[in-house]
Amino acid sequence: SLLLLDEFGKGTHAADGVALLGAVVEYLCRRPGGAKAVLTTHFTEIFRLKLVSESEPGLLLSSLRVLPPQEGQDIAYLYQLVPGTCEGSFGIECAKKAGMDAAVLSRAEQIMAHLMTGAK
Repeated sequence: SLLLLDEFGKGTHAADGVALLGAVVEYLCRRPGGAKAVLTTHFTEIFRLKLVSESEPGLLLSSLRVLPPQEGQDIAYLYQLVPGTCEGSFGIECAKKAGMDAAVLSRAEQIMAHLMTGAK
């Protein structure tokens, strides 16, 4: 059997989504003779925060390769599957590329800084 889970946890509170995803990943990995699963998510903190071990039996982590923006250059999506988790979501960069209003982007960057460091 093959199980496909896309954007697991979307629509839930972030903590609920992370908790449910971690439990489901461990369950699927530890179930003898269970289904193969392909799962997509932005909740990479389950691995970054070591909530689920990257060496869980049967687990293979992959992400799409992205070149982060550098001075004078946009983000580059390479559409190459590479081993491991992604370095970041680059959601604000994606919004810039899509033409979102500069004031909205600026405020998003401020909010992101607050979330990441606690700065106001």
